[in-house]
Amino acid sequence: KHATAKRGAPVAVTLYEQLESRLDNTVFRLGLAHTRALARQMVSHGHFTVNGTKVTIPSYALKIGDVVAAREGSKKSVLFTDLDKKLKTYKWPDWLTLDIAKIEAKIVNKPKNTEAFLNWNAVLEFYSR
Repeated sequence: KHATAKRGAPVAVTLYEQLESRLDNTVFRLGLAHTRALARQMVSHGHFTVNGTKVTIPSYALKIGDVVAAREGSKKSVLFTDLDKKLKTYKWPDWLTLDIAKIEAKIVNKPKNTEAFLNWNAVLEFYSR
């Protein structure tokens, strides 16, 4: 509904941006969780802040300029140990930056479907029948 209601951009692009910019997906895309289910659980259990405020809603919509960070109390958790080794060869998307030492990321751009792993127009066409 939200993607179709937005004017000025193709529905497929808007839908992709909305899904990718969810907090749980962003945690997954940063490589801080090895599955989206784990990322969702980590967010639900309060391990992250957005702009300094604890957020426990996995579907929280992030915007350009938002800073996602691990809570100070959570940084000692086994979830975040040896991140520098785990993420040594990991490549996160261009729309994100990550400071591994601080476990802090910034949203620097809108997500773009550069990988084109899914044809969103075909999906939308199927569901609009």
